[in-house]
Amino acid sequence: MSGEAALRSVRRRIRVKFRSRFNPGQVRAWQSEEIWTAYLGGWGAGKTWLGARAFLRNLLRNPKGVDGLLAAPFWATVRRTTLRTFLAAVPSV
Repeated sequence: MSGEAALRSVRRRIRVKFRSRFNPGQVRAWQSEEIWTAYLGGWGAGKTWLGARAFLRNLLRNPKGVDGLLAAPFWATVRRTTLRTFLAAVPSV
């Protein structure tokens, strides 16, 4: 089996399940077919939750790699919220 065929095979078996519901703004951002999508909101609006799952979805759709941007005012914020939320969304293999 070639490497690309192996990637397709693995990609079909991975299923990401969400344990909570999208809010209306998250639904619009999730369903967007645009190349670049921004989801803006205040504290607790679900930006990190949606971003982690959108990144995983894009990675599964593009196994050769994806570009993205992670932004926060301080590294402590990334470590405390964004990174923790992302790692919780990654399925264990």
